[in-house]
Amino acid sequence: TGVLTGTLIKSLNDLWHFTILFMLVFICFALAANLIFGDRGDFADLQTSMQTQFLILLGELPDSYTQDDRMITYVVLTNVVMFLLMLNFLLAIIVEGYTQVRQDILENESENEFCHDIVLSIYGEVLGAVQGWPAKRDVAFVVRHYVGSRKISPLHLLRQGWDYGVVRMFKHYHKMDD
Repeated sequence: TGVLTGTLIKSLNDLWHFTILFMLVFICFALAANLIFGDRGDFADLQTSMQTQFLILLGELPDSYTQDDRMITYVVLTNVVMFLLMLNFLLAIIVEGYTQVRQDILENESENEFCHDIVLSIYGEVLGAVQGWPAKRDVAFVVRHYVGSRKISPLHLLRQGWDYGVVRMFKHYHKMDD
């Protein structure tokens, strides 16, 4: 998987818990606003309170909010808790997922950089030409017919009638396992 999808997959469980917590805190703030400021039109019921609160998070402040100290406190608390704290929780979850994905990629030996992979491919082709390695379809045949049933040794390949190029190739890659 890619870094983005891997991050989302690693973070999915924590994101689910964050969503529950966010909605719970959001609804509690909306209920508190409805109870305290229910006489105002923009907090008349729960749905309107939630809409007004969402607009506050986007930066649109209620009309004449500076005239009421309770409204100033509510706006500040809403922005601090919902915007600063909850947003930082969300970022921490995503960063942790990203860190886990990056660590998995660094630990995976088969994940190399693109340029490194190209150099290794060219090196393998040159080494194969110099050593007289067989065609890839011949290697696929050997792997398909012999590897599944037993361990292959260079001596076994020679006895089966394979040329020495196949044996040199298997010896080369056997050294990489050590």
